[in-house]
Amino acid sequence: MYYPGVTERSKATTIQVDAGQNKSDIRFNVPAQKTYSVRGIISTNDKSGLVGGGVYVALVSLDGGPFLAYSSKPIDFQGSFPLPKVKYFNLENVLPGRYFAYVSVLSRGWYTRKEEVNVTTHMKFISLELVHKK
Repeated sequence: MYYPGVTERSKATTIQVDAGQNKSDIRFNVPAQKTYSVRGIISTNDKSGLVGGGVYVALVSLDGGPFLAYSSKPIDFQGSFPLPKVKYFNLENVLPGRYFAYVSVLSRGWYTRKEEVNVTTHMKFISLELVHKK
């Protein structure tokens, strides 16, 4: 639900739109919100089983209200560099709020500790460790 121009539902004006009805006199003024970047590194001491493009960083909102989640582009741990492996990630356009960050892997046995991230007035840099349970 969206209540443009007011902070509480009780102050909102109800608009009724019936199925098949077109309304052209409705205007939504959505205020611009600042967004920030969450950047960091993922490290692991074991890259076996990490398929190319099968690793993602996710942020999930801890605040009440609408569900917010962000996911990174696929992160490729394949390569010829020796262990431990470290990869950089960047999440852009994150709205201010409290989130938990974790690493998602598309194969079995991988774990990461969740990290709480408080996105406020500037970019955040975090470090996540990825562990394989054998």
